[in-house]
Amino acid sequence: MRNKPAALALIAAVLLMAPVRAAFAHKMLAACRVHDDGTALAQAFFPDGKPARMVHVQVYRPDGSLFVEGRADDKGKFDIRTDGAPGLWRVTFTGSMGHKVESRFTIAAPEGAAPASAARPA
Repeated sequence: MRNKPAALALIAAVLLMAPVRAAFAHKMLAACRVHDDGTALAQAFFPDGKPARMVHVQVYRPDGSLFVEGRADDKGKFDIRTDGAPGLWRVTFTGSMGHKVESRFTIAAPEGAAPASAARPA
């Protein structure tokens, strides 16, 4: 019976660690691919390769404003038809149980366009 406090401490430590391991096991990942026409495909998935089905998706313009939101399909994919704004776009996928991941993609400025920092008011 002298080891009872040590055994209880060990059990408590194991129980406290269990949710942490479970959270890492279900980490969500994401990737984006930009097409030549300025559209993009974003996809969310789990480390085992299974798609993050029907998760909530939010797409943000380079200025940080919300562009569009919706749900990924049953393959974890979400098609994005940008408005052509050049710069770094951001996509967030939010699933159940607190799963959330962010990915970014860049839309290039049209050829011959001056960079925003070089533009001057008329």
